[in-house]
Amino acid sequence: MTKSLAVLCSTIALASTAPATTIAHWQFNDLNDSSGNGHNLTDSNTVASLNGGRMDFTSTTGTGLVSALDNAAWDDTSFTVEAIFSITSTNSLSSIVTHMTSGAAGRQWFFGTSASGVPQLIINPSSGTESTFLSSFSALTANTNYYFAASVNLAAINEADRITFYLRNLDETDSPFLTSKVSTTFTGFASSSSVLAIGSTGHESSRFTGSIDEIRFSDTNLGLNELLVTVPEPSHALLSLAGISLMALRRKRA
Repeated sequence: MTKSLAVLCSTIALASTAPATTIAHWQFNDLNDSSGNGHNLTDSNTVASLNGGRMDFTSTTGTGLVSALDNAAWDDTSFTVEAIFSITSTNSLSSIVTHMTSGAAGRQWFFGTSASGVPQLIINPSSGTESTFLSSFSALTANTNYYFAASVNLAAINEADRITFYLRNLDETDSPFLTSKVSTTFTGFASSSSVLAIGSTGHESSRFTGSIDEIRFSDTNLGLNELLVTVPEPSHALLSLAGISLMALRRKRA
């Protein structure tokens, strides 16, 4: 396939599948929000840098942030946060996206991995004690490209439907798309005026080390067929081809 055709097919796939509920989308060609909603990033993290369509985080020291200004959208009790990334250290707490920076601004939620490399979500609720929700996935493998998402709806009637994790190893062509549901009694978040931070909470103990290719935040809990890595129906030849091309473009690794 020629490069021009691949780009065209990718554009068609995006236009066909991108939900209208996208609040912010960072693809790291620059620090701008490609959703058009103006949630552009500021980089005060001296160990984070753009590198050909990805953001590299190379150290666990310092307190700077890559962040977007506080916004009511980050407080939504129904949202989906998605990331495509490769992590180089799986033996410490690692922030991917958080509305939970250190300081007095307040804590709401943390999307990342545990100190043993297991994908997780931490929630500070409007009522109750801050809790960690571990997915049922195995610990991630260092230097491997992953897609990871958390789909949250704290208003769901069934407590078992309030948090759903999705994971896929993008380095394996036929890798399964994994799903993990976690139950919670939480129905809301504590108040926070924190920035939305990427790659850190502003504290060295939770810094992400590795590279992040893409992050998307949507203001509803997306279903399986609405996610960034959704594969179109096989019967639609053009869209199938586009999906393969799009996946290749997103895996921006040398």
